[in-house]
Amino acid sequence: VLKPETVKSSMKGYYTDKYKSSTIKKDEISIQGSDYKINESFKVVISGSTIIYCKRTSEGFKIDWEATVGYNQKSFPEFLSEKSNTPHTFRLSLKISSWYEPDDYKITNTDYYSFSCNAKEGGTQNLYMKKTTAGANDLKKLVADGKTHDIIIEIAFKTIQHKDYPDILSNDFVFITKFIKEGWSKE
Repeated sequence: VLKPETVKSSMKGYYTDKYKSSTIKKDEISIQGSDYKINESFKVVISGSTIIYCKRTSEGFKIDWEATVGYNQKSFPEFLSEKSNTPHTFRLSLKISSWYEPDDYKITNTDYYSFSCNAKEGGTQNLYMKKTTAGANDLKKLVADGKTHDIIIEIAFKTIQHKDYPDILSNDFVFITKFIKEGWSKE
């Protein structure tokens, strides 16, 4: 794996009671591309759905374990429970959504894009991104096909006051503060 000393403890925790080896037949493996140069990343697809992120290094081919398993430093359910307004970076699976909050909180399709996301470690959530945020249109174009895409984004909670009762009613919503990239590899 890439950065073995960095990911060693994360891998140990991730595979506690979960690891199960299996045999994969050669005809179930599809390698995306060929003739990789040093430091070039690529995907290996198994049985049409499992993606393994790989990179060619000067020491040979390595698996980008963090990207392959969708590893996040903080779990998505933990982030949701904390309701932090400090932006955090996550690997998530995202698709376009037509769901918007009731107009009471002014999160409408006029000013925001709506996305539905899933995290590999569990947790689903509707996310919003202001249309004027840098990268918002790029993210919208990526997910416009209606399919789920693996992406890296930065998100944070924001408390919004009720439009009619701002002194007594508010709610916390998750907003995308930055679209970083498509795919889960940071390499």
